[in-house]
Amino acid sequence: MRRRPLDAWSPLTVEDAASMMDNSGLRWWLAGGGALDRFVGHPTRRHADLDLAVLRSDHAAVPGMIGERWQLVAVREDSSPDVVPWEPATSPADEVTSVWGADAAGDRWVFEILFLETEGDRWVFRRDPRIGGRVDDLGWTAADGIPALRPEIHLLYKAKYQRAKDDTDFDSVHPLLSPDARTWLRWALQLHRPGHPWLRRLG
Repeated sequence: MRRRPLDAWSPLTVEDAASMMDNSGLRWWLAGGGALDRFVGHPTRRHADLDLAVLRSDHAAVPGMIGERWQLVAVREDSSPDVVPWEPATSPADEVTSVWGADAAGDRWVFEILFLETEGDRWVFRRDPRIGGRVDDLGWTAADGIPALRPEIHLLYKAKYQRAKDDTDFDSVHPLLSPDARTWLRWALQLHRPGHPWLRRLG
């Protein structure tokens, strides 16, 4: 696979991605800004990429799901995804946090599939194994039928970066969280990132 700029994105539509994932037979969720927009009920900002999530235990099935239409590269936490061709049999599962898919010509990135860690019927936050919950509680179903990652879980993942777009997402989402979701996010941030600026705003 030839090198390409990391910002060379022309993502699939959510509808096309949902069709691909539904046909795979895997359990999956929309993640990223697309999931947060569905929770808010309208677009909140421009999203350059498209994020999906599957269980780590299903990672070996991803190439068969994708077929020959897409090229895949592995992403390690805080490393360049353009240097690690991905094959489940040769890529250590615990080092690969997600895979990026490019079109067959290799000209554009079209989706990212995130791997969610699990232990039995529980998911585990990979950056802090003290945090987790039931796999059955990872997602919710949007009005258009798309399964989406719960917003409080996604905000926890975004809390690491503290970029302007992450603050924008927090501003859009946190006033709409249920009391239980706010309590969970506050607990998780206090445990994992005490002193995070979002804590003051969660009350």
